[in-house]
Amino acid sequence: MALRSSWHGHLRLSLVTVPVQAINAVTEGEGKVHLRQLHAACKTPIRYQKICAIHGEVGNDEIVMGYEQEKGHFVLLEKDELKDIRDKSEKTITIDTFVAPEEIDPIEFEGRTYYLVPEGPIAKKPYAVLLRGLAANNVYGVGRGILWGRERLVVVRAMEGVMGMETLHFHSDFREQDSVTADLNLPDVTKEELRLASKLIETSTSDKFDIAKYEDAYVGKLKELIETKRDEQQVAVPEEVEEKSTPVINLMDALRRSVARSESAGGKQRKASAKQSRRGSRRRAS
Repeated sequence: MALRSSWHGHLRLSLVTVPVQAINAVTEGEGKVHLRQLHAACKTPIRYQKICAIHGEVGNDEIVMGYEQEKGHFVLLEKDELKDIRDKSEKTITIDTFVAPEEIDPIEFEGRTYYLVPEGPIAKKPYAVLLRGLAANNVYGVGRGILWGRERLVVVRAMEGVMGMETLHFHSDFREQDSVTADLNLPDVTKEELRLASKLIETSTSDKFDIAKYEDAYVGKLKELIETKRDEQQVAVPEEVEEKSTPVINLMDALRRSVARSESAGGKQRKASAKQSRRGSRRRAS
């Protein structure tokens, strides 16, 4: 089965440009167990809709973007305006510099990893040269480009027979570390405590890290539970119901009806009070 790429573009280093495509390194769905929310009464899957508190469900063509400058006050931005301020350049990852791997702190990785592969026969030779160059010099290429509709900071590195690409956070994304460490007030550590901690770390250190040793125990237990439940009970099937249109929730109408109901109840109460008051007056008069 052909691998599906999530991005097509170019990798550029100075005057060298290589057509490439990005393939997600993390599989979607394979080996995972996805649970759905169901209505307990009829076992129908729960749907999520875009709801306006005043007008009910709305379509995508009725939605605009807004920046909340203060509570309840928005600066409106049209989709075309957002598109215009994006970089007009073609989809290109431009390598700006190369750094040693240890120069990038793990916190700077955004957590999205892709295999970057050549697109088309003509791309294979320059791709191979860049891949071998990254590996021979043990460096990461740092660059930026327009990916999935916005500018992103990326690292390109040599892996076994293929380039890997990982997205990085921009510096402005980070919380100031001082805001976290200011009130920690950590105690001093004695030489003996440090010696024992170092000894423990030393005896627990591995020469190589093998991620295959770490299995997702929760997923395994969840699969076992599902198999057990499947054997013990009849599989739930949603009831067949006619497709009904979602009722529109109109807040103003609801408020008007509530006011009318309140006024009606208040009127009846006032009439009953007045009637009772007149009866009391007649009794006192007699």
